[in-house]
Amino acid sequence: MAPDPIVGMDLTDGPLQDEIELVGDLVVAASASEGPLSEAEIDEVLGIAQARRAGAATHTSGQRALRTQNA
Repeated sequence: MAPDPIVGMDLTDGPLQDEIELVGDLVVAASASEGPLSEAEIDEVLGIAQARRAGAATHTSGQRALRTQNA
């Protein structure tokens, strides 16, 4: 995104964009499911299950790191 001409800086919010993508992933998974998603299925969509299996990082960096690895 180009810098805003009035503010003079980029108005992109990276963490917010990451959260929006995660919500989008959940919506797609829920739409494809015949019933409600289980907690395990939600964890898998969010990459949490993979992090637990790998003994991965803390909550603060885990989601972003997983999204980068899965990209």
